[in-house]
Amino acid sequence: MKKFIVLIYFCLSCTLIEAAPLNVISLHLLYGGLRTPETGPPGFNTPFLSPTHSVGGMGFGLGLARYFPENWMRLPDHLFFGIEADYLQYADNTYGAIGKTRETYKSHSLSGLGVLKYDFDNNVVILGKAGVARVSQTLESSGRTTPLSQFRPQIQLGAGYSFNKHFQTDILYNYISGTDIEIGRNTDIATISSFNLTLSLLF
Repeated sequence: MKKFIVLIYFCLSCTLIEAAPLNVISLHLLYGGLRTPETGPPGFNTPFLSPTHSVGGMGFGLGLARYFPENWMRLPDHLFFGIEADYLQYADNTYGAIGKTRETYKSHSLSGLGVLKYDFDNNVVILGKAGVARVSQTLESSGRTTPLSQFRPQIQLGAGYSFNKHFQTDILYNYISGTDIEIGRNTDIATISSFNLTLSLLF
């Protein structure tokens, strides 16, 4: 709930700057997530324990953006600059043995991004986004929960198609910088990567 409150606050605060009205609301469908090891911790990988793991998968998100007028700060024709806030919920990564889950990593991010979008005459668009994400990563292990939150740099690159002036779809590669982590510990943020299918309403 706190993440959605922050997004609403972003919308309201944008009314204080001289720019075009809020003009994009986006739904994100994700595939990917935390890059954690493909095998469990020591002791999980002996055959009689029947180790299991699930790394990455489907996720979802919500985005709000607004763009400045065309030629803002003398940008070339068809090139637009905007600002965007995203909430992304990633798939859980789980590790287990003998039919039971032993370790679960959960994660989500709240991002502030600058956006450059170029509109071609054939309705194709290309996008580049860069900014900072506050990543929250939680480890659930042996009945204990260990939370961790850090700010990390984030980029997104992709292309899309405008079906009309009110509907656009994009495919983006999303990357949030992190480090390699050891299963069973939560002392640093893991790298996040995903492919995002974005469905947007433009106003």
